[in-house]
Amino acid sequence: MLKKSFIILSFILSILYRSQTLDELDGMTEVYTEQTKYQEAIDLNIESLGKYKDEKNKKGIAVAYLNLADLLRNLNQPKQGLENLDEAKKYINSIKDNVLKGRLYFQYAKSYSHLDIEGEANINYNKAIQYFGKAGNSEKVKKYLYQAYIGKWADFEYTKAIDSAVVTQNKCLKLFPNDPMVYTLIAYRYVGMNSHFDTIKSNLDKAISLSPKGTQKGTTLLTLGDYYTLIDDFPKALDCYFQALEVFQKIGRKISIRDCYKNIRRTYLLLKDKEKADEYSRKFKEVNDEVVKIQKESSMYAVKKIVQEKEQEEQKKEINYTLLLDSSLCHLY
Repeated sequence: MLKKSFIILSFILSILYRSQTLDELDGMTEVYTEQTKYQEAIDLNIESLGKYKDEKNKKGIAVAYLNLADLLRNLNQPKQGLENLDEAKKYINSIKDNVLKGRLYFQYAKSYSHLDIEGEANINYNKAIQYFGKAGNSEKVKKYLYQAYIGKWADFEYTKAIDSAVVTQNKCLKLFPNDPMVYTLIAYRYVGMNSHFDTIKSNLDKAISLSPKGTQKGTTLLTLGDYYTLIDDFPKALDCYFQALEVFQKIGRKISIRDCYKNIRRTYLLLKDKEKADEYSRKFKEVNDEVVKIQKESSMYAVKKIVQEKEQEEQKKEINYTLLLDSSLCHLY
């Protein structure tokens, strides 16, 4: 473990004293994220952003902003995340790069999904998939494409759009058969239906065997806890919820921490342990009040931005129509 940490530290130091490639920046951001070292990831991208601005490196600036947007949203700062996306967009619009455009719309989709603006999320997931589809067949592009499809599928499950969910599920099973989230999402659907218990357990066993990490691990454990609740095995349910809580607390993902508290409270009520249920009810309320306040502020920012963009699109259409009409009239004379 010490040797591995030394190698990682040496690699970080080697790139801090020169302009790292964008793949290196993405790679180190991913390493920090997997280790739940979000502040270190933020510091790295802020420092890189400054260097890229000094070099007038548009792609580097865009990538740093994209990474910061993702990190901030995961730390329950969705408004700041959207602000970073808006900055990234200024640079990406002047670059011909389908991967960056796909990443931009994917991050917008995740942000809108985070704020329960599902219609806009789906529009942006589709844009992301379209751009990634034009970006070649590298392993990196495949990873981004997978993330976009999984995000879109998760939203379909959340909104109970079952037919669309099944279509996206079949595509994901074909394209990404070895990813744990595929099987967690299948289990999640049947948990919501309170049926097909054998299917739920087999899919969760499959997901766990594929060693999920970070939010995937937490989500899988939450869903496993829900399965044990359905079959009235409340001690095992509690164990899963507490394991999920530990994962999300390390990340600092407050929306998911709130969900854990909610489920733990419910399970203690089922166990008729009122004292513990009240304890987690208070914890849930404290986190929920904070999340709701931030979500409200961020949603107002997002909706204002969406309205402005749609108004600009309509104005552009009107201008194009006027130019086309003027051109047609000129031909008549």
